Amino acid sequence: MTSPQSRRLSAATSRRQVVPAPRGPGLRGLRVALPLAFFLGACAAPAPSPRIEPTEAPTSTSRPVPELPKSPGEEITELVESGDLGAARELFASVPDDAWSSPAEHDLVAARLLAAEARAGVPRATLEESLVQYYRISGVEGGAELAPKAFDEIAEIREERGNSAESLRARLIAWDRSDEEGRKTRAGGLRRAAESADERTLRRLVRDPGIGAAAGFLWIEIAERDAAAGRAASARRAARRVLDSPDPRIREIGARVLREEPDEGAAEEFTIALLAPLQGRFEMFGRSFLLGARIALADRNQGDSAARLSIRLAVRDTEGDLLTAMRAARDAVFEDGADAIVGPLLSVTSIAAGGIAQTLGVPLITPIATDPRLSEIGPAVQTLAPDPEELAVPLAEFSMNELGYRSFGVLVPRDGMSAEFEAKFRSAVEERGGRVSISIAFDPEDSDFRHLIERIDEAGVDAVYVPGGVASLERLAPQLDFYEFGRRLLGNGGWMDSRILDPGNIALDGAVFAVESADNPDSEFRIRLRDAIWEETRGEVSRFHVQGYRAMAALLFTIDAGARSGEEIVQTLCRRRHWPVRPESEQVELLTYRDGVLGPATWAPVFELEPKIRDEPEEGSETREPETHEGETDRADPAEAGGSSKESRSRRR
Repeated sequence: MTSPQSRRLSAATSRRQVVPAPRGPGLRGLRVALPLAFFLGACAAPAPSPRIEPTEAPTSTSRPVPELPKSPGEEITELVESGDLGAARELFASVPDDAWSSPAEHDLVAARLLAAEARAGVPRATLEESLVQYYRISGVEGGAELAPKAFDEIAEIREERGNSAESLRARLIAWDRSDEEGRKTRAGGLRRAAESADERTLRRLVRDPGIGAAAGFLWIEIAERDAAAGRAASARRAARRVLDSPDPRIREIGARVLREEPDEGAAEEFTIALLAPLQGRFEMFGRSFLLGARIALADRNQGDSAARLSIRLAVRDTEGDLLTAMRAARDAVFEDGADAIVGPLLSVTSIAAGGIAQTLGVPLITPIATDPRLSEIGPAVQTLAPDPEELAVPLAEFSMNELGYRSFGVLVPRDGMSAEFEAKFRSAVEERGGRVSISIAFDPEDSDFRHLIERIDEAGVDAVYVPGGVASLERLAPQLDFYEFGRRLLGNGGWMDSRILDPGNIALDGAVFAVESADNPDSEFRIRLRDAIWEETRGEVSRFHVQGYRAMAALLFTIDAGARSGEEIVQTLCRRRHWPVRPESEQVELLTYRDGVLGPATWAPVFELEPKIRDEPEEGSETREPETHEGETDRADPAEAGGSSKESRSRRR
C-alpha cells in the first residue's frame, strides 16, 4: 500500500508532468446534447433522423477508466527518464521501507538512479559514494543479483569518460560480487581491462580492500609483467599471493608462474625498501641509518655475491609519523615492488609499518625498535634480536672453564626476552656441572633494587648473570654501585650502551660480557665502519649507522643464501645461528671491563675482584653506624644514585 507521503509526492510529481490533451464531452453533456440535436433536426427537415443506438456513441463520450496510483518505483523511474534526477533522489530518500512492493524493486530503482546520476555527472554522485550505496544494497535480499549489473554500467560510464583506473575498479567489484556463472561471463572483459592498465594503477588497486577476491586478477597481471621484465623474485612473490584465490583459473595461473624456471640469461632483481624519518626531529637519525645500510650494500657489491642478483633500493620517508609509516610501507610494496623492507627506526612507526608488512607477507627488518609488542605482530617482522643461546652459552663456558665458577645468581628483567636468556644460561651451566642458586625477576621500572641486591649477597654466589636491554638496565646499573654490589657481573650487549657503561661505576669492574661485534666499539667491524662513515660525512659513527649496516647485512646474507620469497627470508633469518658463515657484525665476542676500559675476556682471569669499599676513615677517628628509624633508610634516595658514581663518591680497590 502506498503511504500518504508517497501519494503527496506523487501528486506533486504529477503537477510537473506535461498537461494532457483535452478530452471529449462527458456523459452529462451527452444527456443534454442528444435531445437538443433531435429537436433541432426535426425542425430543420421533415425527414426522419437515423436511429442512433447507444453502442454507436463516440468513444470520447464513454466514461474514462480511473487511473490507479503509481508505486514509488514507477514514480521515481518516470522522473529518472524525464531527466529530473533531483526530484527522483528526493523522492527515493523519502520513501519508507514498507512502501516498496519488494526488496528487489528497491534495489532495481536504486541501481537505475545511481547509474543515471553517474551518467549525468551529478557532482554528489561520485563513484565512491555510489559504491558505498551499492554495498548497502547488496546486503538486502535480491540486491546481490543487481549490484554487479550496476557496477558494469558504472564501469562503462567511467571508461567513456577516460577514467580507466576507476573503470577497472568497478569491473573488479562487479566480478567480486557475482556468482560463479557471473564471474565466468565477466572474466574475459576484466582480464582485458587489467592487461591494458599501467603497473602503477594495478599496484594501487590491488591494495584496495573493496575489490576483495578480484585482486587475484591484478596479482596475476603483476606477476606476469614482472616475469617478462626479468624480475623473477617479484613475479614469484605476486604469484604466491593468488594460490588461495577462490577462483580456480587464478589459482592455476599462479601455480604456472611458480612452476616456470627463470631465464638463465636474464638478470634477476631484488628490491629492498628503506624506511626512515628523513625530515623532522629524527631526520639526523634516519639519515645515519640509511647511510649505514648503503655502506653495507656497497661492501656486499664488491664481492662475488653481486654477480647474479641485482639489488635495487627504494627509499621512503616515514617522517617519524605512524600514519605516514603505514602509507610508506604500503607504497613500498605496491608502487616500488619491494620484496623486503628495512626500517623504520621508532617503535611506534615500526609497529605501524610492521602490521602492513605482515598483512602483505613482506619481511620487515627493524633492528632499532625495542617495543616487545613487535614480536606479537607476526613472523614477517624481524628485530634481529641476538639469539639467546649464542650469547648465553659462551658466557657460561668462560665463567666455568676460565674463572672456575660453579654457583650463579640471575637477575631477570621482565622485558619479554630476558627470560629466554635466563633459560639458556641455566641450561648451559647445569650441563657443565654448575648450578643457578638463585634467580630473581625484577621490574625495570622499579626505583629501589636494594632488596634484590641483598638477596643475591645472602645467596653467596660466585657471579650474577643479568641479561637485558638498555631500557631494562638503565635504573639498575647505578644502584649496583650505590649499594656496593660485590659480585662479578655477567651480561650481554645491553650493558655496552654508553648510558650503562659508566667509567665511574666500580660495580662494573671485572664484568664479562658476551656481545656481537656491532656492540663492541673496538671490533674490526666497528673500526672499518667508522672509517667509512668518516670518509662519507667527516662525522663520528653512531649506533644508527651500526644498526642500519647490521640490518642490511643480515638481509643481504639471506638473499645470497638463496632466499627470495617473504617466507623463505623469514625462515632463513630465524635460523641465523645455524649459518656456516655469519655477517661480520654478528660475530660473538667476549669482553671484560676494568677501570673504565673494555678489553678481551682474556684479561678477566688475571685479576680477582676485591671488596669494593669506600675510603677508610683516618686512624684514630671515631666511627659508628648511622642511626636509622622505622620507615627510613640509612642511605640517600637510590633514585638519585645514577649520578653518584661520577660525582664526589671516591673509592679505591
